[in-house]
Amino acid sequence: MTGRRKELEFIDGYLDIQRIRFGDRLTVHYNVDGDTLQAQVPAMLLQPIVENAVKHGLEPQAEGGTIRLEARRRGERVAVTLVDNGRGLGAKIGNGVGLTNLRGRLRALYADNARFVLEEVSPHGARATIEIPFDADEK
Repeated sequence: MTGRRKELEFIDGYLDIQRIRFGDRLTVHYNVDGDTLQAQVPAMLLQPIVENAVKHGLEPQAEGGTIRLEARRRGERVAVTLVDNGRGLGAKIGNGVGLTNLRGRLRALYADNARFVLEEVSPHGARATIEIPFDADEK
């Protein structure tokens, strides 16, 4: 486990690399509640949904697109949502290796106390939400 702040730093590093690749074709917005930054999260939890947004949503579009990452505390839970305005899910239904592994990790770590939802966004794009119990960083 690592703190949410460390996980976001890792994701931002990954997105920095993608910004170099995409140039001005990639825009990233963060909207993260400060109290979520101390939450304990499994390392690399967000990586599969961010990578999918880039690889399957935005990369195929000549114009690129936008990724919005939000984190909110909801009582004793924390929800992280990533929305892209890419090409959407189409025939892909989110059963690739990365998301299958993500679902398995959530099940192994939290049993039925975690949730992952992947859905189409109208008129185009996708939304991935991970919700886990809020467990504060001891540091």
